[in-house]
Amino acid sequence: MLAITGWPLLRSAGVGLRVLRPNMDLPIVIAAGSAHLYSTGAVLLGEMEVYFDVAVVIVFVVSLVQLQLVRCAIEIPQAGAWSNSKLLSPKDRLKLHWAAGGRIG
Repeated sequence: MLAITGWPLLRSAGVGLRVLRPNMDLPIVIAAGSAHLYSTGAVLLGEMEVYFDVAVVIVFVVSLVQLQLVRCAIEIPQAGAWSNSKLLSPKDRLKLHWAAGGRIG
């Protein structure tokens, strides 16, 4: 279950390691993966304290925050705040334009 719900995080952490530039997804994957592996071992040994819920909550909260960041990146250009910004390169403005569905005023 963790591999399915946390796939975007696992993929991002893997890409970061492959190019030798770890990102913030790596510590999250390590924490969730450690909780999951420990809990699996605890279940196999018959112990009662497991942390599967911690692993799921970590992935859920991070995924929720990333979704909110994507929503904000789409809503800001629609309001026109970034459309004429000198801080963004033309390439970045084009990316925001397409992310907003082509509706930058």
